[in-house]
Formats: sequence, C-alpha cells, structure tokens
Amino acid sequence: MQLPSEQVISELLKFVIEQDRLPVQNEPGLIAVIESAIWHFGSLEEALVIAGFLPPTNDLKATSLKEMVKQILVSGPMTLKEIRKELKKSSQFNSDQPGMSVYQAIKNTEAKSIGPRRRRVYFLPGQEALAQDKLTAALCGFSEEDNIVKSKILDHLKYPMTKSQIEALFIGKNEFQKSSKIYRTIKKLERSRDIFSIKFVAGYDSNWSYLKA
Repeated sequence: MQLPSEQVISELLKFVIEQDRLPVQNEPGLIAVIESAIWHFGSLEEALVIAGFLPPTNDLKATSLKEMVKQILVSGPMTLKEIRKELKKSSQFNSDQPGMSVYQAIKNTEAKSIGPRRRRVYFLPGQEALAQDKLTAALCGFSEEDNIVKSKILDHLKYPMTKSQIEALFIGKNEFQKSSKIYRTIKKLERSRDIFSIKFVAGYDSNWSYLKA
C-alpha cells in the first residue's frame, strides 16, 4: 500500500532535517517512503525536487507539451498565465503548433488545482500547502489603490457600518466613486480576516454590517 504523497514529502523533510543529508535510493528504514515517492512522482529525485532539496532543471528537454508542463510545475504551484510564460522561455515550445493546448496538457498530468477560475493555481501532489499559500496571497493581495481604500475603511470601522455607509466615506472622491472598487476591497478584507460581517435584525428589517476584527 502506497503512502499518501503529502506523507512522502513530510517523511523526506524529516529525514533530511534529522540526518543532515539526502537519502539514497535504498535508504534503510525509508524503503516504503521511497517506493511511494517513485509511485507518486516517478523517482526519488523528483520527490526531493518537490520537497525543495534539489533544484529544478532549467533546461526543458521534455519531448511533449505534457512533460514540459510537468517539469515547470516541479518548481512550484503556478497559474495558467505563469505556466504559459515559462513555456515561452523554451525553444521547444511553439504556441502556433497544432495539437494539445496548454490547458489540456495540464489536465493530462497529475496536477490538481484550487481557487476561482481567474485565480486558479495548479500544483503537483505534495505541493498542497504551497498552492494554498499562493492562492491566499493572490486573493488577499491589495494594490496601491486598494490600500488607500483599505486604510480609510479600517480607520472608520470603530463601530458597525453597512456597505452603503462605507461607500459614503468616498463620496466626492472621483477616483473611488465606483461601488465595485469599494466592494472588492471589503471582500478582500474579509478574506484576510481584517474585518467580518454580521447581520443585524430589527423587527422585520435586517441588514449586514461590517466590523473590524
């Protein structure tokens, strides 16, 4: 029975930290881990690359688009846009060549994905934590303009405020008049847990308000 990919990476990390060296192919006491590494990742070396103990190759010598995509993802989780960017660095990649699309190639590897469509992050088994960190950073990231809105919202949230009340803070500021910009910043603040929403009910009326965490 094969060990889960996450456990394989964890056991390799533990071994290297404790022994201060990389395991060999027939490492005593690590046979089950190495067999599982080969089953999940193709080789022990590939598992050590994903674990961060061996550098990924910079020379994409893959013979197919699928293999090229897999080699790229070995260096860490990426979005579709980032994968395309890395592919363009390879002389073997021809975007005009008919056949499998980049998206199809990703689907044909063992890569998994998390996140909404426009921010989706693709990753290989064993990279789950890295993928989640990358997605969280992307979803909670604030632009310079967002940071101005963020600061003003947090400064005024000393008591519960509705979305309309928050929007009223920016009346007269032409660059912030779009309700969508303000709402986008509110949702990012919720995802980063700087604020939270609560529903107030008074008789038959109810509304959602926001509070600083």
